[in-house]
Amino acid sequence: MTGATPDHETYVEAIAVDDMFVDPSYQRQLDTNRARAMAQNWNRRLVGVLDVSDRGAPPAGSMAARFAIINGQHRWAAAGFRDPSLHLVCNVHSGLTPDQEAKLFYDIDRGTKKLTTWDRWHSRLAAGDPVVGAVVELAGGFDLKVNNQPGYHLQCVSTLESMYKADPEALALALEMIVAVWPKDRNALRGGIIEGLSRLFIGAPDLESGRLADGLSELTPAQVHARAVEHRANNPQGRFWCSVTRVIIRSYNRQPGRDKLIADDVIGGR
Repeated sequence: MTGATPDHETYVEAIAVDDMFVDPSYQRQLDTNRARAMAQNWNRRLVGVLDVSDRGAPPAGSMAARFAIINGQHRWAAAGFRDPSLHLVCNVHSGLTPDQEAKLFYDIDRGTKKLTTWDRWHSRLAAGDPVVGAVVELAGGFDLKVNNQPGYHLQCVSTLESMYKADPEALALALEMIVAVWPKDRNALRGGIIEGLSRLFIGAPDLESGRLADGLSELTPAQVHARAVEHRANNPQGRFWCSVTRVIIRSYNRQPGRDKLIADDVIGGR
């Protein structure tokens, strides 16, 4: 490590949680909610190895912890929420000053590849996550593939998952409408359009599907998106899907039919 002292060495040891601490001079602020969630879903196989610095034995009679955490404070905090007497496997770095600890923290953080949404999605799919598997199966029913490759594919995995959890039937109706009205148009598979349509089916379950299809067929997905962007610019407090839903409702209401939809009732005032 750059700047290490000649007597700096590293060894592996299992250390009790309550014998470790965080130095706030270089560590980020702890995200307590994240640590508690990790504690509730504790999986020993995913804990891995922490990096700590041996600050030396505290003075006699002191209750101070000995090992400063360089990498892994959320895993440490999660373990503490479960049982402070737990032992975690650590790479112990000795002979470092606090400044050198901070440099090592920076080097480890910079060199760690951050997991993307797609990384997590693929790993969850491989692990048999039931929600991810259900979304992929649902999409396949409409000849749609969920991947991040260029082309006519579903890429908005966060939207797909949230809409599936909210109402899988509404998501299915939205995808069915999209492939029927706008076949092979990649712009129709944008997250905002999928969520806007899904929310419409949730908020107005009795709408006339034929009338909706007629209204959508008068617009391209790019036009829906552009008009939603314009609406959002004038109403920045709302979420983007709300603007998409309002654009679609206006088109729906222009078609012959029984009753008009009231956007605020469908969206819920958001």
